[in-house]
Amino acid sequence: MNEFAHIFTDSFQRYDGIVGYAVSKEDQKWQNTTDIDAFMQANKTLDRVTFKPDDFGKDKEIIDIETLPGYNHFTREGIWFGSAWKMWFGHKFFSYIPKEKLLTFTDGYSNLELSNGAISITLYDNIWAYNRPLNREIQWKFRKQVGIDEVAHKTRYNYIKRG
Repeated sequence: MNEFAHIFTDSFQRYDGIVGYAVSKEDQKWQNTTDIDAFMQANKTLDRVTFKPDDFGKDKEIIDIETLPGYNHFTREGIWFGSAWKMWFGHKFFSYIPKEKLLTFTDGYSNLELSNGAISITLYDNIWAYNRPLNREIQWKFRKQVGIDEVAHKTRYNYIKRG
């Protein structure tokens, strides 16, 4: 995985990326699935999962993915907001969350300013260790400290000024 991360980091800098992330496909799926039946059919535990009413199905409940540390937000323009094993943030992303705020997050595995001024943050050492309680805690800390969810919710309603 380090080879992939290195290649992606080089490309991200070369093409002035806005935001990028790397996550286990399995983790990505289950952190963003609202279907209760899918969880049960896959023998996934619902012990620590919170439910909410489905906006589209009368008298139906779904999984509230905002209670899971690895869920995603996307703006209409496709800008990602979330918390993943490894993340890259470019200059254009800093209009959403300031570079200085991202650089102050020190509870993860690494936080590096790249040669072009972009940032690379790795939350935990091993991409496959996403379900370790400490790694989930680090994901939550990142979300809360840098304000990922507050900014993502505001972008839905176009409250963010773009540079």
